[in-house]
Amino acid sequence: MLELGVVETALGVALICALVFWAIVRALRRRWRRFVARRRGRRARSAEERAGRWLEREGYELIEEQAVRDWVVGIDDGEEVVRLMADWVVERAGKRYVVEVKTGKRAPSIRNSATRRQMLEYLCAYECDGVILMDMESGALHDVRFPVRLRRL
Repeated sequence: MLELGVVETALGVALICALVFWAIVRALRRRWRRFVARRRGRRARSAEERAGRWLEREGYELIEEQAVRDWVVGIDDGEEVVRLMADWVVERAGKRYVVEVKTGKRAPSIRNSATRRQMLEYLCAYECDGVILMDMESGALHDVRFPVRLRRL
């Protein structure tokens, strides 16, 4: 009986150690994710500020920063209100554009499906003349055009 008690105790200690280790790993993961999210947020805000100065140098008039729109989307027999926030709304030569500022390796590419969908969504919801993708990594402004003309219902 004494040997079983030692084995049970060892297993209990091992289980407690494993649970403590698991809790520590979870806590460190949460802290790491928050750190990365804050760093990305600071980088994005900095890029958006630089983008505003850049757009003005390129001859665009800054109309609205962090332009929020509620867009009503029909689904089945009902409707859902979707909140959108574009980085900039600008004007040049009598035309209004929505500008999306992107940083990183994949996001600034129109080949990225999330970016492409976002640009198309902005074109529809903001009722603008066009959308511009600003790639802050390469220093490029991209006038994004879609092959279909959207109809107003």
